[in-house]
Parts: sequence; structure tokens; C-alpha cells
Amino acid sequence: MYSVVAFVFDLGVPVLSGDDHKGVGTGLIVVGGIWLFLMSETTRNSWWLAPVVLCFVGFGMRVDGNKKLLAEEKARQWKKKTEQDALDFVEFCKKAKEGDLDAAMLVGDGYAYGKGTEQNRNLAGLWYYHIAQTGNPIAMFKSVDYILERDIEIENRNEVALRFLEQAVMNGVSGSPFALESMKRRANIQHSDEYIAFKSKIKKDQLPRTMDYIASCESEPEKLLLASLIKIGKLTPNTNNSLNGNFEVKLQYKIDKYRVDFLMNDWLIVEVDGKAYHSNDESFVKDRIRDQDLMLHGFTTSRFPASQIYKDADEVAVKVYRIVNSHQKSKTTV
Repeated sequence: MYSVVAFVFDLGVPVLSGDDHKGVGTGLIVVGGIWLFLMSETTRNSWWLAPVVLCFVGFGMRVDGNKKLLAEEKARQWKKKTEQDALDFVEFCKKAKEGDLDAAMLVGDGYAYGKGTEQNRNLAGLWYYHIAQTGNPIAMFKSVDYILERDIEIENRNEVALRFLEQAVMNGVSGSPFALESMKRRANIQHSDEYIAFKSKIKKDQLPRTMDYIASCESEPEKLLLASLIKIGKLTPNTNNSLNGNFEVKLQYKIDKYRVDFLMNDWLIVEVDGKAYHSNDESFVKDRIRDQDLMLHGFTTSRFPASQIYKDADEVAVKVYRIVNSHQKSKTTV
């Protein structure tokens, strides 16, 4: 019996000395199993519970070790993602300083949500307000909260916030109508004749549905462009999951193995390219191969950079309208 205990002690102590719970648990299971196996029949009748308990403790430590390994792996992934976000933020800052409004919006988002840098409401508000000065309705909507909460200091803050929200509503920015009504109630702003006229232009039975289409877009520039297309083309929702008016628009439409941003009149594909994700050589080549494949199916692709849409979404919408009207509708069926 003493020789068995000595054997177990000599085998178990080196294993148990480590910090790895999974390894220690494995060692306990092995030691308990060997101990139970080497016991004589008489000893087993008296001492069988000790190695069994040892095995159960080993199983528990293995489970704890697995949890610890998973936690460490998640921590490593989070650290890697945080480092990548920081690198992306630095790159966005460089592009923003060069005048890229798409990147500037991402810089504002970084400060607003603490992505790639420390959260800073003052800097987020300043970036959004700076972009809003270019007439970008998305930035107007995002800057309103920072204006009203005095994160940035400007004169006539209520009037500026009200004007920004009205522009956001007119351009179909998701959530802006509710924010506008809330602001008017909270600030007790009297409804002017201009506001009553503005509000009458919005059909209540159509606004939620058209805004649902806008909200389904995958990026802010796409939302801006669709809002302008709705306004220019006098589009209303149709029963076949499209918008119809002076032309037809289908969103995120599947063609063969590709999914396109907008399909106009079943032949013109409109793609919105953000500089942050479509400026390197690899994406340039992929985009051209995609356009070529779609051309073989009878479709024509027009690409518009996000910066052009941020600058004047209505102008881009007019160009799309003119392109649609300058061609015969394709007879290709998808």
C-alpha cells in the first residue's frame, strides 16, 4: 500500500505543479486511474473512493481549463480587432484630412463609439458638424444630439438643430422624423408656416414604408442616394418589393452570384463605392471582373464614389435618371 501511495505521489506532484488547469486536470485523471488500477482487491474495497474523487476533481479542472483557454482566445481576438480598429482609424484620419468625406464620417463614428480610439463626444460632434456644413443630411442628423447637449458650442443651437433635422427628414434619413417631432415637443417650438407646409409634403401613409426601404440600405451613402432617387423619381412602394415612379428601383437585388446595390428598370446597375473599402488594387480588379460578368448577362453598371454622393446626392440622382432615360429598357430577364 505504501509503495502505491509513493508511486502516486511521485507521479502526481510534478503534474500538479503547473498553472495549466486543463493539464493539471488531465494529470489528476491519469493519477486516479493508475492508482485505482494498481490497488489490490482488499485495498480497493476500502480505498476505492479516493481515486474516484481524484478523477472527478480532474474532470472539473479540465472543464475549468477549457473555459480559461476560451476566455484567453476571446481576449486575443478582441485585442487583435482593437489593434486593427486603431490602424483603420489612423488611415481614416489621413484620408479625412485629404478631404474624403466618407472617411471623415468614419472618424466621427470612431470618436462617437470609441472604435479605434478613445470615446470623445466633443470631437465626434465637431467632426459631424464639420461634415454637416457641406450639406450632408446624415451628418446633420448625427450632429443634432451633440448640438443640443452642448458637446459643441455654436450660436442659435435650437434653430440650427431644427434646420438640420428638417433637412434630414426631407432626405429620408432613418429616425429623423421621430427626432424632429420629439425636439419640437421638448423645446416647445411653435410650428411655423414653413414647417406646416413642409410637413404637408410628407404623406403619412407612405413615409414609414419609403423610410423602411432607405433603412434597409447597407451604407450611409446608399441611404442618401436612395432618398434623392425617391424625391427625383417620385417613387412609391410597389407590391413586388420595389419602388416605382418615373423609373423602377430594386434594392440589394440578386443577379447570378452577385448582389447589386440598386437595379434600375431591370437593366442599369448602380453601385456606390466607398473610398475606404474600394480604393486598393485588389478591390479595383474584383469590381471590374464583377462588372464584366454582369455585362455578359445584359446589364450595364454605373459606379458612383461615396464622396460624390456626400457632396450632392441630388445631382447624382439626376444623372442616374438621365442615364435610365437615355437607353431602351433591357429585355434581358433575370
